[in-house]
Formats: sequence, structure tokens, C-alpha cells
Amino acid sequence: MKRFTDYLCDTRLVEGITFVRERIDACDKLRMLAFDLGHILYDKDDLSGFITLYNENKDLLSDALGDVAGCFAPAVFDLHFQRLVSVYESRGIPGDIRAATLSDFDIWARKYFIQHRRPGCEELDWLTKHITGKIYRIGRLQYDVSATFSGVMPANKDDKSVSGALSEEEEEEEEEEEEEEETDEGRIVLSMGDAVLDVHIPVGGQLDMDGIKQSMGEALRFAKKHFPEKDYKAFVLDSWLLSDELIEILSPESNIVRFSKMFTRVGEASGAHPLIYNWLFGFDLKMADWKQHKAETSLQKGAHMLLNEGRWFADRFGFILI
Repeated sequence: MKRFTDYLCDTRLVEGITFVRERIDACDKLRMLAFDLGHILYDKDDLSGFITLYNENKDLLSDALGDVAGCFAPAVFDLHFQRLVSVYESRGIPGDIRAATLSDFDIWARKYFIQHRRPGCEELDWLTKHITGKIYRIGRLQYDVSATFSGVMPANKDDKSVSGALSEEEEEEEEEEEEEEETDEGRIVLSMGDAVLDVHIPVGGQLDMDGIKQSMGEALRFAKKHFPEKDYKAFVLDSWLLSDELIEILSPESNIVRFSKMFTRVGEASGAHPLIYNWLFGFDLKMADWKQHKAETSLQKGAHMLLNEGRWFADRFGFILI
């Protein structure tokens, strides 16, 4: 029977989880907390409730577990791992998708160790989605299949749509259909509560356009096969990768800009993710010390140019109609 730790490569995190599992077995308070967190996560499907209860008990975890307190949530995931396996099996989702999805924990465990010099994971509002079957990694990208659209989007002539296979022939057909279908400027293409595939870009690797298109095509087939009860209307992305600043500092031919232009950008720019600087320069560096850090890539040089001008990347929302 597979355990959560079987999918992890970070040995420090695995050792921390193993130790915490032993402490949970030996301590009534930790065992009850682990049970309650699992109940909230899987029986109530309340991710925010999980995080609230976890945060309320941080002092208990620190006193009981010391330097491995950050491994308690992953240990709870390990303890209740068969609940996630049941989600995959009930929907017929193959094991290679599970392995690819859970590999994200290694990325965040590495970040945690670099920043705190001890094993663990933070970002529980994000990682609880992986462990409850809401996030799936398919090829280069990740997709939140539980997402819904939270506004109203009128159609316009610049709306983009994407086909299941994303071949050149089908894209040309889509463009011809769009010219016919989107003549009514007042038509609503996305409404409050519509099911959408929320796109996320994991750290590491290039944004190769062939890989991106292949991932999105596979994601459409995945969604239709394993979540047939949902009528997905669009891919959506809320990210600094759609920022005006990114388009300004990079070549139009760069993969990042080409990826950005796949989406119809809408709405006003908003605040950006606090980890952008770390993603660009390293998890051990602080944005406040940017003048001391060497900028080598065009993206890093552009980031320093923005900082020198007192600016920074701002998130934008975008969509691709399905």
C-alpha cells in the first residue's frame, strides 16, 4: 500500500514526516489534532477550516515537535493518504498523474529548508489542493479542476479559444468559428459560477510552447474523461506572467510573452505574488537586498530595471475560451 512519503524525493522531509508520525502515535493531543485535521480536510472538504485549526495549534506543535513542527501537516497528509488514493481510484485517474502532481511537495520542501534550515512545508492553502484531488499536474502545467469563475465576462472580438488537441488545423477552424460567433459584443462568455480550469505554472523548466499546447490539450481530455459532470468553459490564469511589465521587459518572441499572449487579458492589474523575486533569484535572497544580487538573464535584468524605477510586476487575469 502506497504512502505519501513514497512520492517524495526530499529525504529531509521524509525523515521529518516519519519522526512526526511516531510522535503522533505517542501523544494523545497530537493524535487528536491529526484526526480532526483529516476530518475537516476530507469529510468536510473545508480547506480554509483545516488551515485555521492548524494555525490555532502552532504553539502546541512547536512545543511538542521543535524543529520538525513544519512536518506536522505533511505527516497528516501521510496519515490520511488513502483518502487521496480513493479520490484518484474513484475517478479512474492514473498513478503517473498522482506522482507528477505530488512532486510539487519537493519544490516547496526545498524552499522551506532554504529559508528555515529545517524540514517542513508551508503554503498549506496551496498544497491542501494537491492532497485532496483538486490540483493535477498534466505535462508542464498544473490545473485546479475545482475552480469556478467569480465574475461576469462579456465577449469581444479579441477573445481567444482553444481546441482539445490544439493542432494548427483546429486552431485555424477555431479562429474561423470565432469570427462568426463573436460578432455579438454583448454576448456573455463567462458567468459567475462557471466551471473553469485554473492554470498554474510549477517552478522549474522552460515554458516551451509545444509543451504548453500539449499540456492544455491533454488537460481538456483529462477534464472531460475524469470530471464529466462539469462543463468547463475556459482556462483561466491570474498571474504576474500576464503582467504589463513582463511584456515590456521581454522580447515578443520569448516563450513567456508568447504564453502570455495566448490569454485574453481583462480587468485591472492587481498586487503580485510575494515570491516572484525568490522565483527569479533564489529562495535564500531578499528582495530588499536586490542591489547586491547579480542579474544574468533578461528576465532578471528586467526585474532589476523595474526595481530601479520603483516598480514591480502586477498580476493580471486572463482567459482562453474552451
